[in-house]
Amino acid sequence: MRTLPRKASGVNRSDGGGRSPPCARVSWMRRRWCPFLLLLPLAAVFVVLAVTATQSLWSPRENTAASLGPNPPSSVLTGLSQPLKPARPAFEIPEQASEIQHRVAQLRDRSFEVAERLVDAFPACAEAHHVLGTVHQRHRHEAGAVQLWERCLHLDPGFADAHYSLGRLAFTKGDYTTAESHLRQAMELAPRSATIPLQLAEALMPLGQFTDAAKVLETFVTHHPDSAEGWVRLGQAYQQAGDAQNAKRCHLRAIELDPEQLDAYYGAGLALQKLGESQQAAQYLEKFRKFRSQQPRMAPELSPERGDLLRMEITLTNTYMLAGEIHGRHGDAAGMERNWRAAAEFDAEHRESRFRLAELYHHVGRYDQALRFFREYCELEPDNSGAWLSLGVLAVRSRQYQEAEAALRRAIELAPQQPKAYGVLAQIRMLPDRDPEEAVALARRAVELAPSAEHFYILGTARWHAGQTVAAREDLAQAVKLDPGNREYREAYAHLLQEP
Repeated sequence: MRTLPRKASGVNRSDGGGRSPPCARVSWMRRRWCPFLLLLPLAAVFVVLAVTATQSLWSPRENTAASLGPNPPSSVLTGLSQPLKPARPAFEIPEQASEIQHRVAQLRDRSFEVAERLVDAFPACAEAHHVLGTVHQRHRHEAGAVQLWERCLHLDPGFADAHYSLGRLAFTKGDYTTAESHLRQAMELAPRSATIPLQLAEALMPLGQFTDAAKVLETFVTHHPDSAEGWVRLGQAYQQAGDAQNAKRCHLRAIELDPEQLDAYYGAGLALQKLGESQQAAQYLEKFRKFRSQQPRMAPELSPERGDLLRMEITLTNTYMLAGEIHGRHGDAAGMERNWRAAAEFDAEHRESRFRLAELYHHVGRYDQALRFFREYCELEPDNSGAWLSLGVLAVRSRQYQEAEAALRRAIELAPQQPKAYGVLAQIRMLPDRDPEEAVALARRAVELAPSAEHFYILGTARWHAGQTVAAREDLAQAVKLDPGNREYREAYAHLLQEP
């Protein structure tokens, strides 16, 4: 039997004393290491100035909405002299508290602990303060949230997330003017955001600035042309501005992108009515009524206790994930891993933590742990072809060939146009006692979908295994032509030129 070239399988195998293989190791199986930034020096200790006022700025404010202006009244020096962390809001637990109430209290304390440790670790980081502010806001302590978000802007005046959070809070308070001010600044700082323009347009509508809202949303759909929600919002803005023709255009575009976009049918019907197209309007309004009646009824509302529990669970999980990101950006890989693992352990069905951990372990070569989390992720996301592909590649690295083959076939079933899955599966089928002819067919399909140098190399190797030496030379010649700087491809091609 012809031996498998090491380059083709990505698995260390001897050549059994037979003919020398055309190459050494396939490029896609090289270990990738995730570069991390060096740990930043500890931030300088802030000088705490004496505060002689009778009430500290970090105490709850009497008028939260009035404090949301774009220019905080305190100077930068004053802002930096405040304590890093406002006091936690006081929570009372009833004497006869239920089990759920005790659980809520535990989760609340833990979310504060995670966010406060983050600020302690990175006292000069605006993102860390933003996370703690969000925890305060999620626990209905808006004064503490505002103070922390304002501090973000002292630390980094270009921090868009702080303006966005202040704007959203002002919007919920009905202070649309302040909301507009913050959200405009946020949009100037992050014009391609997927959320800020939508919130700004929503703030402009109650102010009667329908034309301005439409301009904002036109910019949004330019950057996000496939956002059905963006087109619906734009159609609504035009409808309010009295521009039925553009309202019709936008709502119809939303329906093209998402045929289940309920509001788009209603908006299109109203626009068509205004344009005098009564028959078409009736059709869209009828579809709206039909789709609305077919929608599943809303689940019964949770009890206040259950609602609080769910809110605390989401808050804690999100806090762990954000803390992990910030540790990672500061070069603390251990802190990133610790927080993401805490999120995964806390929520057995949390997908994002498992996916990020799997990728992290994959990048640093900890394949057994990466396999574990990709398996868990695939169980939670059984229709995610990319996850199955990643699982298949990792299983090959760990020589779990049966698992790898099953995962790759599942990836192909879900995404038949994914070329990499065919290429990797082809290399598994080159293994001894497998099927070299199927390997050729799979590799040929990979080339059809993506005629890259790598895929021509895999096809040439598969044909060499199947005894098709002449065809293999042609494929390797094409690989060298597409990537002439690849030494392994050149050596493999030179080897086959010497074969009879």
